[in-house]
Amino acid sequence: MPSLSKLLVTLAVADGFQKPSSIRQATKLSALTTPDMVSIYGRLSESTCVAEDGETTQTAKKPKWIPAYSFRKDHVPTWMEVFAGKESISLAEFEEGLQALPFADPWHSPKSEAAQTYSQAGGRAVFALLGGEDSLSLDTCEEKLMELAPENDGVTWQDFQIALVELGQTRSRDWDAFVDGGWEDLLEDDDWEASKDDEGANQLMTDVGAAPPPPPP
Repeated sequence: MPSLSKLLVTLAVADGFQKPSSIRQATKLSALTTPDMVSIYGRLSESTCVAEDGETTQTAKKPKWIPAYSFRKDHVPTWMEVFAGKESISLAEFEEGLQALPFADPWHSPKSEAAQTYSQAGGRAVFALLGGEDSLSLDTCEEKLMELAPENDGVTWQDFQIALVELGQTRSRDWDAFVDGGWEDLLEDDDWEASKDDEGANQLMTDVGAAPPPPPP
């Protein structure tokens, strides 16, 4: 009997499968709690944010925004300290930078004593949210923050929380990673067989073009 992975590839080719821009890969991520999210937002957010016009400086009594820019007017956001003057950083450097930032209760977020302690689960989820893979570039981080800021100024707690929830427990993996590694990567039985028991496996099968369910009798 052919393995699951080989069967899926055969079905995909037979159906005229075309290369998608990205493909879902089942990846276990620690379920985030609200304190996990607040722990990171309370380190990256601040009480000053310059509006999109580049002139108006907005202020609040408590941290209210993660500014969606690396520099605007005369303001350099707190999150820039995480990059420590580098153009690109690894996950380890990202986490180290986050842990070095002081925590302050953000505006509108739930108060939590647990959030005052750095959350590794939260940090890693935010690294992925901001476009981090093997590394995270300053340009990518700024672009992602801008996408999360409806007014093109700063990311509020509500927007931050929603984005993390939508991130869910799967990550996108560029199809080119499969192509660069050759078709043998698609035929690795261990990964595919293990994914059957992984949360999100049903979505994985759908994304790679598995056979549709039989019609009702």
